Amino acid sequence: MVPERIYDILLNARTADKVTMRFKDGRIVNGALIFNPFKGTGRLINIEREISCDFAVDDIRDLKLTPGVSSASSKPQANMSEKSKEETSAAEEAATT
Repeated sequence: MVPERIYDILLNARTADKVTMRFKDGRIVNGALIFNPFKGTGRLINIEREISCDFAVDDIRDLKLTPGVSSASSKPQANMSEKSKEETSAAEEAATT
């Protein structure tokens, strides 16, 4: 990938949960992204492995974004569906008695 394309992807990476970067030196690192568009530098933080690495746009060979999904918004939906199932079961029981 050309540096201009990588720069554009990094600018749009704000909603990604996870970024996988392949560096020109052969490293492959994934994690959360902090990017400074004015300097063209950033940091990739992997919480599970407790590591982080600094990078410059020119160091990156390729990168892949995993779309972000808010965990806060997915939990209420799961609770709502469970609650709906309970209400449906209660309504069915009331209708049969």
